[in-house]
Amino acid sequence: MSSSNGFRLSPQQAHLWAQLVPSPDTPYRAQCVVELRGPLDKPRLERAVREVVSRNEILRTTYRQLPGTETAVQVPGDVPATVLRELDWTGHRAQWWINLLEDLLLGPSEDPWSYTPEERAPEEPGGLWLATLGPERHLLVVDLPALSADRQGLACLVRELAGAWAAQGGGEPLPEPAMQYADVSEVFQQLLESEDAREGQRHWEGLAIPDPDTRAPERTFSPSSWRPRELPPGFTASVKAAASRIGVPVTAFVLACWQLLLARRSERLEWSVAVRFNGRTYEGLDEAIGLFERYLPLRCEVRARARFADFALEVARATQDTGAWQEYFDVAKAPPFPFAFEDVTWPEERHHDGLTFTTLRLSACTSRFELKLSCGQRQGMLDLEIQADTARHSGELMGERLLTLLETAAANPERTLESLPVMHRNELQWLESLNRTERPHDTAGSFPERFAAVVRSTPDALAVAFEDERLTFAELASRAHRLAWHLRSLGVGPETRVGLFLERSVEQLVALLAILQAGGAFVPLDPLYPRERLGAMLQQAEARLVVTRSHLQSLLPEGVASPILLDADAERIASAPDTAPEVPVAPEQLAYVLFTSGSTGRPKGVMIQHRSLLNLAATLRDTVYEGRAPGLRISVNGPLVFDTSVKQWVQWLNGHSLHLVPEEARLDASRMRGFVQRQALDVLDTTPSLLAPLLEQGLGREPDFSPALVLVGGEAITPSTWTELRARPRTRFVNMYGPTECTVNATTCPVADSPKPTIGGPLGNVRVHLLDSYLRPVPPGHPGELYIGGAGVGRGYIGRPELTAERFIPDPSGAPGSRLYRTGDMGRWREDGRIEFLGRADHQVKLRGLRIELGEIEAVMRTHPEVGEVIVVLRETQPGEQHLVGYFVPRRGLPPGAESEGRELAHQLRSLMRQTLPEFMVPWALMPLARLPLTRNGKVDRAALPDPRTATRESNIPYEAPTNQLEQTIAAIWREALKVDKVGLHSNFFDLGGHSLLMVQVHEKLAAAFGRRFSMVELFQHPTVAALARHIGQAQDGAAAPAQSQQRLEDRAQKQRQALQQQALLIKAGRGKK
Repeated sequence: MSSSNGFRLSPQQAHLWAQLVPSPDTPYRAQCVVELRGPLDKPRLERAVREVVSRNEILRTTYRQLPGTETAVQVPGDVPATVLRELDWTGHRAQWWINLLEDLLLGPSEDPWSYTPEERAPEEPGGLWLATLGPERHLLVVDLPALSADRQGLACLVRELAGAWAAQGGGEPLPEPAMQYADVSEVFQQLLESEDAREGQRHWEGLAIPDPDTRAPERTFSPSSWRPRELPPGFTASVKAAASRIGVPVTAFVLACWQLLLARRSERLEWSVAVRFNGRTYEGLDEAIGLFERYLPLRCEVRARARFADFALEVARATQDTGAWQEYFDVAKAPPFPFAFEDVTWPEERHHDGLTFTTLRLSACTSRFELKLSCGQRQGMLDLEIQADTARHSGELMGERLLTLLETAAANPERTLESLPVMHRNELQWLESLNRTERPHDTAGSFPERFAAVVRSTPDALAVAFEDERLTFAELASRAHRLAWHLRSLGVGPETRVGLFLERSVEQLVALLAILQAGGAFVPLDPLYPRERLGAMLQQAEARLVVTRSHLQSLLPEGVASPILLDADAERIASAPDTAPEVPVAPEQLAYVLFTSGSTGRPKGVMIQHRSLLNLAATLRDTVYEGRAPGLRISVNGPLVFDTSVKQWVQWLNGHSLHLVPEEARLDASRMRGFVQRQALDVLDTTPSLLAPLLEQGLGREPDFSPALVLVGGEAITPSTWTELRARPRTRFVNMYGPTECTVNATTCPVADSPKPTIGGPLGNVRVHLLDSYLRPVPPGHPGELYIGGAGVGRGYIGRPELTAERFIPDPSGAPGSRLYRTGDMGRWREDGRIEFLGRADHQVKLRGLRIELGEIEAVMRTHPEVGEVIVVLRETQPGEQHLVGYFVPRRGLPPGAESEGRELAHQLRSLMRQTLPEFMVPWALMPLARLPLTRNGKVDRAALPDPRTATRESNIPYEAPTNQLEQTIAAIWREALKVDKVGLHSNFFDLGGHSLLMVQVHEKLAAAFGRRFSMVELFQHPTVAALARHIGQAQDGAAAPAQSQQRLEDRAQKQRQALQQQALLIKAGRGKK
């Protein structure tokens, strides 16, 4: 509807105007550059430009927001006195004027006929310039706000300018325009509001459009453009021939490749891309100048073993179906889609009176996308361009991958989707180089054999210490030898599994060594485990003997294994020889079986052979311990049942001594500091969860609490902790990564070597691959699952052949018989060749149909300066109702009686998250804790996190009752939908438990109550009763604004009625629509 202040925006304009609010710096421009070759009569060109500007109101339209409202209008103005500005660029080389042209189009012009998005209410609509390059060579530059023209509109403008030029020379006069854009915009608005549009709207409502999976838009938007330097010979002909064989347009073939490339990038089987449709669906609009185009979501599904040819046919059909319903798509209700595609048609050259019009540049930024592919043809060749937000994507990388995919799909469109490669040759070679880790480590032999060599070279060096007991290497070997002979007498030999059921002690390590010297494989058991679990582990390992003591025997299940009682059998053991029994132990024989928890509740016994142990000792010596002589004092922090202990006791082979940390000191930072000082430790191992309180005690900062090395592993190190570690150069902190199944450590990275957290790269003779669900390497920068190969890979799970086959798979790039272990961890290759750890694959959750990475939420929570450790989980708050719950530890602690401070911090944290996360990713409850609960091995115990239903929802907003009828109506609707007792004037819909599904219910009831349609964006932007009531009131006041120019209103209304009647007749008669 028109008003004295202007005319209603079209749906496309309204959508674009809404995007200007969160991103005013985005260059929403419509620009073209036309080369004029031949003799030019400048006054004649000026008359032609003036005629075109006079004929088209949209070229002299400004856009303003009505005072006191959020409503924008378009205001056609008069023809300006100057319609064509002249620039003299003669006498300069081509590169010089190319730079000037970029400055003119990108920089804020001082010319008054310009449009700067920051102003939001420009005084002039745009500009045209004529740059003279030479006597018969000129550039006509058009720069308009994107609100005034799309790409096809610019092409129409070029054709009309050429026609006006011809008419000024005595040619055929231009026909009168059918109607002005403001009239057409009113037609489109009323079409959306009409009853006839319901069928089309139901079509869109019934479509299952995959979640675009977008993130909150960045405040800064830095677009860049990529074009291939030169397409390979025959490239275009190959693509055209393949598209013809399939029976699809070339653009559909390219779009199918783009869809597939984006789907691969995100590892999603269902995907949607915003595809541009020109919006000119009715007769008479083909040559109309204005913003008609709209981007509509096009769904695709990547099915296993589907042929590319079939996929391209589906994309072509979906494109055609989507175009048939385009005028009924309400762009205001659509979520932002990060990726887009557009089919480009370039204007043909035009020749009039010796002057040639050639379009060199044609661009219109009418929506903001992270990545957009433009596809067209120029002079018979494919013309591809990728526009990318450089803050998030590399247009060049995506372009090279697109060319690879296009080339292979064109060569054989019968290939399955999963078999088509996307990485180009250089990327593949770079990835291969990262796994060139071959090292000449001597892994022929066994652990006892190498240990004996250390004993011979340094017999009197300290080997192990615990409390008051200390053994040299010779003493340790002597005790182990005697026990090994005793074990041999009981039948222990190669591949015999022997349970090790002792408390933390020197004796425990003696027994470990003795089992290995007897040729057996030890199975560590924790006395704290339930009897049933111990029985299951012994049975699964087929361990018929258990080394233990009398006071522990009652904790073992009866009849499962025979106990070897070190106290009761002490005399017999002491009488055995103190030389090592001669037992041939091959490198591939079993060294130990270590049990880990299983997803089914049944523990899994991981089998590790001697070759893997020897490689671990050698590669840690050459990397983590590089340049350090034997004799380091190394802590043994974790229990033997956890694999973190392996990388410590294996250091015996490098001549270092082990110092067992007492149980009471392991989880107490103050006692740990005292232990490190008393033992003068050189190397400390810990987990990130235990690291934080150690840092508070001065680890790496205080001279008496700065061991040479601190090995951190078991969990991801947070960015803030990483930064803090880098600031403590007294100690070398090393991040260690690896699963039990791959002999503890597969990758490492000294913290000082990287400014951001990383697990580094593979150790010697270890290979690390990041693969997708089809076991294809993922491109650098893309998330993939970590698969580990090489010397560290274990045999598998003892007694679990089906699980072994599932997790240990053949290595396609390794030697015959080699395998890869599937870790279940996610990561991505960084540009420096290191791996960024992204968490567990199963930490991705789906809540109310939305995919959510919990790690992303945790990362935002950690940015609050007062927040330390955090964890986010998905919890069931009532049957059938799940919510995200965030737990955090305040940096200043949470002493008793500080609950109000905790709630205030939770409120600040929620406000912070709302700044960067969509509402569905903001946790339903935020619970401050004095500390995160930990398991015995120092990891976060998720099962021990408190029930969120016991939490008091944080709020520092006092209740204030709604006062007027408008506020009370809104509050009543919210109260019913949220099922709460009261809703205050400033209560936040989402803080009260609202979510997107409830918002839909509220949307419908508000529409019924106020007799007007609300967009979902409006409701998200005004989440309190007061804000929404104020928004509705302003809209009502704006609609009632008095007219100031009655004659102009009546003239405009008459034109609109005529246009509406004409279009309505065409629609009802089934005509008019193309």
